[in-house]
Amino acid sequence: MAKHSNDVLDPPDSEAVDDLASDSTEPATKSKLRARLLPAVGVLLLAASTASAVYFYLQYDEKRDIVDASAAASAAACDYAQELANFDFNTLDPYFAGVLAGATGEWKTQFETRQNDLRNLYTQGQVTSKVTEVQCATVSGDSDTAQALVVIGETISSVATEGKPQAGQLTMKVTLDNVDGRWLVSKLSAPQML
Repeated sequence: MAKHSNDVLDPPDSEAVDDLASDSTEPATKSKLRARLLPAVGVLLLAASTASAVYFYLQYDEKRDIVDASAAASAAACDYAQELANFDFNTLDPYFAGVLAGATGEWKTQFETRQNDLRNLYTQGQVTSKVTEVQCATVSGDSDTAQALVVIGETISSVATEGKPQAGQLTMKVTLDNVDGRWLVSKLSAPQML
């Protein structure tokens, strides 16, 4: 049968109305939630990016400091080699002062202890040493201490060589300590010395 316009419809079910109402408000609530979460997520991403950048910068800066310290220690080892291997038996006081000025710790004590013996040996033997070449390389270290290998080419003249310079080579392993910003030799191992 056909329905007429004056037919009465049943009232809508209340659950159906609630479902329709929640469906229409749900997208608005989700978009409000997204609007609140997006800035928070952005802040978290920015904080994580900043923290990562700071971490990697500090790692780089620490490694750069170690590389710089290694280069400074190597240069100090080369300078000290010049001081140690250049001497003339006629002028030993400035030589001893220079060697001790670049020394610390065990090596300084050892050199001070042997200084008079060396003076007698060099004077009696009329020993003169001149550096011709120095090569240095830092083997390991950090900003406080470093180990370096040093190879010194030198000419030595003495009574034994009848005053004629003879070429020689001295190889040393040195430990350097950073003392108040100066790299000083604290240990020295050279089979040909002392």
